[in-house]
Amino acid sequence: MTIRVNVDRRNESSAPELLEDLERRALLDRVGVYFAPVVEDALPCGSLRGRCFGAAEFPGTLTALHERLFSEGRVLVAYPEVTFGSACGANTELGFVVAPDGTLYKCWEDLGDPAASVGSVHVSKPEPWQRRNHDRYLAWDPFEKPGCRECEVLPLCMGGCPRRAIRLSLPDRGDCCSWKHNLGPMLALRHRAEGGKEVVVTSPDS
Repeated sequence: MTIRVNVDRRNESSAPELLEDLERRALLDRVGVYFAPVVEDALPCGSLRGRCFGAAEFPGTLTALHERLFSEGRVLVAYPEVTFGSACGANTELGFVVAPDGTLYKCWEDLGDPAASVGSVHVSKPEPWQRRNHDRYLAWDPFEKPGCRECEVLPLCMGGCPRRAIRLSLPDRGDCCSWKHNLGPMLALRHRAEGGKEVVVTSPDS
């Protein structure tokens, strides 16, 4: 079981309290925990506009959060894993999110927007416009972006979030993940956690 902890400006300082609660319940060693940003352009999170971190801002917040946890004796920094094929279920053929009424979406950030649906569990065949929504996700390919092809963290990122990459529609890249900005500091922190000597990282992108 993996627990995703959504982080915005309201709870960044209190997010570690969840780990304390899990530890008290003797669960911390039995589950995985990771922190992720709340994205304000997601329809279900529209009420949080102004409380969310920007894409280039969150990696620094994430690093600081792990630094705090490390100082408290908790290490959650895992080595980044190479992504095979896709970093998200949204642009895989059989990845779906099911809404309470049975409407199907490719991404949970599309929930609540019927115009973004791709079908329904109650209907055997989607409407043509729903099929187009479905195919738009499957057509997303980071290798079509020169910036992605040349990026050293492409295997970890695969162009980032397909939904935001499609909406950004940038000519040279997708939606860069946190590893683009904090890979060096996070690896240095992991090194320290394993008993290595202090590593000084001079650039957040190094």
